[in-house]
This record gives sequence, structure tokens and C-alpha cells, in this order.
Amino acid sequence: MRCSNTGSAAAVALLVACAGSARAQLATAVFTKHPNHPTSVVPGARDLAGQLVFTRFRSIDSFSLSPDGSTWVMGGLTQQGADQESILIVGPLPLPTALAQEGQPLPQGGISETYDLIGRGNFNRRNRYAFTTTTRIGPNGGLYAVMYWDGFGFSITHRQGDILHDFVDIPPPNAGDELIGTFMDSAHPLDNDVVGVHLESIVNIDPALESALIYDHNAFRQGGVSPVLSLDASTNETWDRWTERGFFTTADGAHWLANGKIIADNNFDEVLAIDSRVVIQQGVEMPGTGEVPDGIDYAAMNQGGDWIAHGLLTDGVSSYANFNGAIVARTGAPILPSGGVWSTPFSAVAVSGLGEWLVAGKAVGPAASDDVIVHSELGVVMREGDPVDLNADGLANDDAFIGRGNPALPAFALDELELSNGRVLYVIANLRNGAGQDINSSPVFGEPRALVKLELPPNCAGDFNRDGFVNGNDYDAFASAFDAADPAADFNADGFVNGNDYDEFADAFDAGC
Repeated sequence: MRCSNTGSAAAVALLVACAGSARAQLATAVFTKHPNHPTSVVPGARDLAGQLVFTRFRSIDSFSLSPDGSTWVMGGLTQQGADQESILIVGPLPLPTALAQEGQPLPQGGISETYDLIGRGNFNRRNRYAFTTTTRIGPNGGLYAVMYWDGFGFSITHRQGDILHDFVDIPPPNAGDELIGTFMDSAHPLDNDVVGVHLESIVNIDPALESALIYDHNAFRQGGVSPVLSLDASTNETWDRWTERGFFTTADGAHWLANGKIIADNNFDEVLAIDSRVVIQQGVEMPGTGEVPDGIDYAAMNQGGDWIAHGLLTDGVSSYANFNGAIVARTGAPILPSGGVWSTPFSAVAVSGLGEWLVAGKAVGPAASDDVIVHSELGVVMREGDPVDLNADGLANDDAFIGRGNPALPAFALDELELSNGRVLYVIANLRNGAGQDINSSPVFGEPRALVKLELPPNCAGDFNRDGFVNGNDYDAFASAFDAADPAADFNADGFVNGNDYDEFADAFDAGC
């Protein structure tokens, strides 16, 4: 039997007959900006003396999920003031805590050198994480850097002023003295500990050639120099530069994604390339779709090389989402399989390691419920107006809902959406209460954002730990929950944990995936 959540992921109706989960789940808040709730307390925050301190979130801004779904990093700001507010939180570990914080000593940095503004990053398949930051104080203060966390300690892999290799310069005899400049992003580690980075500033080089993609300190692609195969595979175009968050490589190094501009007319210069070939080009029909994009707002790739992108079409109004070359969502098209019609704009896309995708955007309907997240097989799984469980008791009684007090404002943050192989959805969403008031920090700052997760019905009922596989880890996890009479072991959702649950889980486990 095929099971789809046709309304809202917040529904509490039982899904016993579904192939995956015993019951539907409420969206649960991981962190919020609620001024009086434990979910807004920053775990592991420290003051400038290095002492643990109580503070709440001022902002929740970015999110990265490891390929196996076991670890994540969230970026935001604390209420501690301009010298110590930028922070990364890592979880579970088994409990979330601060990974890096502004004002704290920079590992392997100079004397008195500390973190300043901390950027986002990415994981490899070994759950190691690379991220960008700037530093301050000390003899090398004010520099850009890339930090690499191996799960235990940190190392600096790139620093402003580092020597670069294999670059072309004009005139050619000038090559060989290039240095990392004042901007880096898209840091991502491969499994072999090589780190990919996008540079938009290089010292000692012709200005037309200073945008680049590098692995470690070696040129991989250089603006004004490197070719990329055209959309029709008939010619080579030349890269000009790349966009922020526009470079990613699978951890095995087999596939890579680049979003940027080629040297061309401004109406046709924005492209998305996969493995050195353009797959989407501004102003040119996407092959086999009949649709012409005006650009690419954001693109993502999983560890198998599956990609998804979204943006606007050339009518300037309609949105599209393209998965591996096929249009999977478009303004005016039906939302399948749950029903409804796509409106515009789209706000985010994601693809799991198993090739399941998510698209967040607007649907046709009332402003208070028109922002939705759609799963490739389940349809609408989260909707503006859905209740959010703040205290993780499984009840929709915390007076918190997806969306803004002004329903015309977006419910979801731009491009902060992830999906694990075990179908756990993470999104940075805005929250309001039942009276239509934003659930924001005190004093109010920015949008009322929260990190929210939702457990979707898994592909396989036996995937108890939601890692995308059915194996002994699931049996061990279920047995532990069963022995503890944990409600999670209520596999048949009858309100009791007993032998019937064990028998049904064993059958599902034996059935595999």
C-alpha cells in the first residue's frame, strides 16, 4: 500500500498501514528564538574568559547535515554582543554544543588570535567538517581562514595570504606568486581530507582571473581561463566567476557541481555545471522541458551525484525546480501526489543520499497556509500553519506554528533545507503563536526563525534508526527502546509497548528494504 501525507505533516492520525512509520509525527523544534523557552538557550556558549555562560539565540541562520544524517551543524548569533555572538552548534554528540564561537581562541592560530565572524561549511562521509571564518586580534588578526574539524580537534587548512599553485596570470611570466585574498566560501572536505574552496579574491593576479575553485591550494578551475562544455555539448565556454555556495564535490571526488557565470552576453551567462558540462543555462531552454530559466537561485548535490536546482523562468514570475534534468515542480503545475497547485516563489530545494528530493515554495491558496514543503513521493509534508512541538512530548499544545504573524511573509528561510537518507527533514522555519505574533527573540531581531525537524514515514518500516538502511543497528536500537519501554518502541501505535510491537518490528526487519 502506498501512503502519502496529503495534508500536513503535523497530522496526528495513525499511519499503521503505511509502509514506513507506525504514526505520523509532529514537527519538532530543535532550537528557537522563543524568549522564555529552553529551546532558545545556546548550548556550550562561553564568555570572553572562556567560561560557560547562559545566553539565548539572537539569530538562527544556517544548517548543514552530514551524509549519514547523524551529525549536523547550525550557525547563528547569541545575545552576547558584537564581540562574541557568532557561533556554530554541532549535534547530537550526544547533546548539541558549541563547535566554534566568536571571541574564543582560534585553534592553531597566532598569539591571542580568536574567531571573528564564523561562516558555514560542509561534511564529508567521515563526518568531518570544514567551514570558513575570519579571525581577529593577534599578529595575524582580521584574516580569512578555513577550519577543518575531524570530530576531535581542529586544523587550519587555508588562510589569507597562503601561497597558491598552478594559476595562470597575464602576462604569463607573472604567474607563480598568487596568494589567497579576502574572500572564501563553499568549503567542503573530501574523504581523503582534501578541502575544496571557492575563492573570489586572489592577490598578485590580473583582476579578470581572480575567481577560482581550488582543492587544497591548487587551482582546479580559474575564471577567464578554464573551459566548460556548453549545454548542447557542441563547444567549450569559458568560466568567468562563481556564486557564493556555488561549489561542491562528492566526498569520493567522483562528481562536482559549480554554479556561476561564463564569459557571455549578460542574458545568457549564468550556468549550472555538473562534472564540467553545463546542465542549466540562463536564457536557454532546459533540454526536454520546454522551459527557459532566467537563472539559478540555488543548487545542491548529494553524495551520489544527484543534483537539484531552483530559480525563476524568463517570464520573471514563474518558479521551477529541476532534478537531474527533469522539471519536478513549476508554478501552475499540480503538486503530486498530494494535490494542490504550485504558485511562486520557491524558497529551497534538497536531495537525500537516496535521491529523494524536497521543494519548498508557495502553493495556490490562502496566505496563512500557502507555504509548503513537498517530498518527491509523499507530496506535501509540511505546511504553513502546522503546529510545532516545542518540548518534544509529542503533543501539539505549545502554541507554536509554522509561519509569520503577517502571513504574507515567507514561512521558510531561503535554501536552508535538508533531508536525511532515513527521511528526517530539517528546515529553518519561522514561527508564530496562535494569536498571530511572531515567536522572536527579546529584543526582537530579524526573522522569528527556528530549526525544526520532522520524521517522515521511512521507506522501510525496519529502518528504526532512520539512517536509510535496515541492519543490525536498527535491531539494537529497537531492542534498547523496547527494554526501556520508550514510546518510540510502540511500533504498532496502539498506545502500549508490548510483545505485539516486538513481533511486528521483527517482521518488518526480516522483510528488509
